[in-house]
Amino acid sequence: MMKKWVSLLIVLAIVVCAIFLFVGLVFPDVIHTSEEETLIFWDSRPVLNILVNPEKSNILYAGCGYFYGKNNSVVVSTDYGKSFKRLKNGLMVAINPQNPDIIFVASREDLFRSMDTGKSWSKIDFRKDLKFYAQIFGMKVSKEGTLYLSTTEKLLVSDDNGVHFTDIGLQYSGNCRVFFGENTIYLSMWQGAMSPLHILLKSSDNGKTWKDISNGLRGHLVTALAVNPKDEGVIFVGTTDTSGKVEHPHNETGIFRSTDGGLHWENVGFYDTVHALAVDPVNANIVYAGIDSGLLKSIDSGKTWSKVQLDDNNKDIPIYAITIDPSSSTIYLGTGGAIYRIKEE
Repeated sequence: MMKKWVSLLIVLAIVVCAIFLFVGLVFPDVIHTSEEETLIFWDSRPVLNILVNPEKSNILYAGCGYFYGKNNSVVVSTDYGKSFKRLKNGLMVAINPQNPDIIFVASREDLFRSMDTGKSWSKIDFRKDLKFYAQIFGMKVSKEGTLYLSTTEKLLVSDDNGVHFTDIGLQYSGNCRVFFGENTIYLSMWQGAMSPLHILLKSSDNGKTWKDISNGLRGHLVTALAVNPKDEGVIFVGTTDTSGKVEHPHNETGIFRSTDGGLHWENVGFYDTVHALAVDPVNANIVYAGIDSGLLKSIDSGKTWSKVQLDDNNKDIPIYAITIDPSSSTIYLGTGGAIYRIKEE
């Protein structure tokens, strides 16, 4: 009799676990919040990008999901991360800093725009002016309000909130990802994971002309970039090795730093894939890096680094997104299934 009850309890436990898994995967709009001060949101999917409204820091957006996934969604909090709700199906989110009521949400295939902070949405046909098929890989809006759409073929630009897009006309084609400095634009490009073409381009004239600043990065793919807001000559890039060769640590992937605007680079350690980088907007000597094994912090502009412990378990947590709210020095971290909030000390 006892064995029968034990068997029933085991079956019941399996069924309960399966239900929770089913809800997390099939109904991703179920929002999980936490009462903890550090862990403020958890989900069954990785959190790949986080944005803070530049005018109302109580409003926080996050994109949750996988690039090739279907059950992706953007969530929003209007109370500094105390609670979240689903905003729109999609993976990537961007805000027009000239008018934060304008929000863009994108999936791999589709682009949507809201002119009223997400109350209503319209679909944008970003391919209508193109002569090629492309999927969306990334999306950002510059401080001037220009929308940059990184695709699997070209970098597309719109100055009218997505009404029209133009190809910036680079001689290269392939996957791309865009990053911003205060007065500069950077573009990481590659042609497939195993391709030898991994370049980093820089523009100081809003994309009219570009300069290759890849020399010294050893051909590695640039996956993250941050610029010192007080000195644009100081650039940090995160790289990964896509050659398939594991020669740790001799391949010298990880974090590179330039102090002359990208003319020369030095490896400043951590032979790991770097997913995110951020320079503190108030104290530019403080730099954060998100890697597969956690969060790193430097207080001397990247010369030395230390590991930041996010919870009492001190376990390795991959960090995919880092956003710093300049109004409060609050740091939001997107991980493999949660959002953490920490305060700069």
